[in-house]
Amino acid sequence: MLKRRKNRLLEVIREVGFDPHDFTAGQDKSSPAESFVVRLKNSSFSFTVYPSEGDYDYFNICHTLLAPGFPESPVMPDNGFVMPFGQVETKFREWLERVVEGYKKEERLPDLWAEVGASPPILQIYRDKEWEGKFSEMEKTEIRSSLGRFKVLLVDEFSPSRAQLEVIDQRLWYVAAALDRLNKFDWLGVAISTLMTIAVALSLDTDKGQQLFELFRTALSGIARLLN
Repeated sequence: MLKRRKNRLLEVIREVGFDPHDFTAGQDKSSPAESFVVRLKNSSFSFTVYPSEGDYDYFNICHTLLAPGFPESPVMPDNGFVMPFGQVETKFREWLERVVEGYKKEERLPDLWAEVGASPPILQIYRDKEWEGKFSEMEKTEIRSSLGRFKVLLVDEFSPSRAQLEVIDQRLWYVAAALDRLNKFDWLGVAISTLMTIAVALSLDTDKGQQLFELFRTALSGIARLLN
């Protein structure tokens, strides 16, 4: 494959917004002669370009799919047809934007169910408490004040965008309103679900997600003495 074609694929990586250092490229011994394979580091994702036999201007391609087991796509086009390099470039860009970005986004998200299963800090506060019955008016007032403190800590730590802040405001309003209609145990479930929603909205990784739980624990630590 000609160097100008290889260089153009690297330029596309930059144009999409990825760091070229996150990829490797070269010939794969298991692929046809003069094939060119771009691989995402630390993953099984690759995009392979096969030059047409006897012609440097036409190609076939295949690539890893974002699907269970990360299977390889069929060779495209099929039935002996080939595509010009401009079409290869378009397909490569689509692969980066849909498959690679989708995979990277999934990798960045925390496994919040695993964190809940591991008993996050918010649960440790109330482990020995009897979460039955409704909140008293004093408890409601203190919790609403604590939710306000949590928002201040969250904004200071994660600097959310305007759109993210709207989601945070909506979810915290919902948690505060739930104090009037839910018992203590059910309200705690809503609070934890809200933390998950906020973590996803902020695209937090596992470590940052744990920090979010810690901020919530810190903000609400003062109410533990009020709960019976």
